[in-house]
Amino acid sequence: MAWDLYQWNVQVSEAFYGPLHCLEICLRNAEHDQLRNRFGTDDWWRVAPLNMSEAAKVTAAKQKAGQEGRPPALCR
Repeated sequence: MAWDLYQWNVQVSEAFYGPLHCLEICLRNAEHDQLRNRFGTDDWWRVAPLNMSEAAKVTAAKQKAGQEGRPPALCR
């Protein structure tokens, strides 16, 4: 019985993965659009009043993208 419930849980999780992934992308894009509109630039993180922790996250994202060999959009 426990194994059957485990398998059912895996199937339900698989069914939700795609829609949740799309929802995440839509929410991230909507947030970016709002921040771009508020600060008047596509690279809003350069002019937004970020605290030290938030600014450190931007720096870390730039470094990670560079280490992975991807041209980071944040480095424009």
